[in-house]
Amino acid sequence: TLIAALYDELAKTTDSLIAALYDELAKTTDSLLAALYDKLAKTTDSLIAALYDELAKTTDSLLAALYDELPKTTDSLLAALYDELAKTTDSLIAALYDELAKTTDSLIAALYDELAKTTDSLIAALYDELAKTTDTLIAALYDELAKTTDSLIAALYDELAKTTDSLIAALYDELAKTTQQPNSSTL
Repeated sequence: TLIAALYDELAKTTDSLIAALYDELAKTTDSLLAALYDKLAKTTDSLIAALYDELAKTTDSLLAALYDELPKTTDSLLAALYDELAKTTDSLIAALYDELAKTTDSLIAALYDELAKTTDSLIAALYDELAKTTDTLIAALYDELAKTTDSLIAALYDELAKTTDSLIAALYDELAKTTQQPNSSTL
C-alpha cells in the first residue's frame, strides 16, 4: 500500500513538473521568437529607408556632376557613372549583411543568456526541444533573409536601371542641343 501510494504521488509530481516545464518553454520560445521577428522587421525597415536615402543623395550628386562635366567626352562620363554606381551598390549590400549578422549574433546571445538562468533539468529539456525546433527556425530565418535580400537587390537594380536610363537620355538630349547650336564649341 505504501509503495502504491508512493508511485501514485511520484506520477502526479512528475506530470505536474513536466507540464510546468513545457509551459515555461512555450512562454520562453514565444517571447524570443516575437523579439526576433520584431528586431528583424525594424532592422529591415531602417536599412531600406537608409538605402533609398543614400540612393537619392548619390543620384542628386551624380546628376549635378554629370551636367557640370558635360563638356567632357561621353565615354569618360559613362565610365565614371558605372564605377560610382558599382561602389555604392557594393557598400550598401555589405552594410546590409553586416547589420543582419550583428542582429543575429545579439539575438543568439540573448537566447543563451536566458537559458543560463534556468535550472539544470529545464536546460536539459530545453536543449532537447531546441534540437527539434532550431532547424525549423534557422530554415525559416534563412528563407526570410533570402527573400528580403533578393527583393532589396531587385529594387536596387531596378532603381539603378531607371537612373542610368534617365541620365543617358538627358546626356544625349543635352549633347543633341549643344550640337545643333551654331558656333558651339567642340566636345
